[in-house]
Amino acid sequence: MYALRIPEDNYLGVAATTEMLLQSQAGVIRLFPCWSRKKKAAFVVCRRGGFIVSAGWDPTSGLRAEIRSLTGEPCRIRWVGTRLPRVTCEGRHLPVRREGREIVFQTRRDSVCEVRFWR
Repeated sequence: MYALRIPEDNYLGVAATTEMLLQSQAGVIRLFPCWSRKKKAAFVVCRRGGFIVSAGWDPTSGLRAEIRSLTGEPCRIRWVGTRLPRVTCEGRHLPVRREGREIVFQTRRDSVCEVRFWR
């Protein structure tokens, strides 16, 4: 009877799952911040700041992400690992720098960057 009282209530499960897979606040992308490292997962989500993020997690092979830049802004990803990921864009290696708890790399407008992290 009360299930439809607020339209947003119908999407709370989707919103919760999305937050476990991707968070995007203050210009920083967080990939799989609350996801079990023992379970596979994948998603495609538009993110604020002009990025479309497609990522997958596999316990045996680690994390892979494709980030499409719509604006050419720098991409910031929260990364607490000690090794920097490999980032390529259109077959070319991009330099990655660490700024605090984030990694940062420059994108070009309408380009797709592949980011690979290993366990």
